[in-house]
Amino acid sequence: LLPYHAEVLKAIMTCISDGEGEIRKVAERTNDDLLSLVKGTEGGFDLSPLIDTLTGELLGKDDVPTKMAALRWINMLLEKRKGD
Repeated sequence: LLPYHAEVLKAIMTCISDGEGEIRKVAERTNDDLLSLVKGTEGGFDLSPLIDTLTGELLGKDDVPTKMAALRWINMLLEKRKGD
């Protein structure tokens, strides 16, 4: 599953600020689940696909919920890398 995290994350980020409330709720829940899954992953893995996706979301979107979610991810990845 690790090779697909960045693609799954991009799809989730697209939906976090969706106009439909139910889509937003599912995206936020899925985002939390994926964040926990990656956080709990043992061993090293390539962060660059995830960082590329997250920086694209930070720079390419104007909506605050998506930017906040991307910053949460970046924070978690930095803490995880520091702990490894």
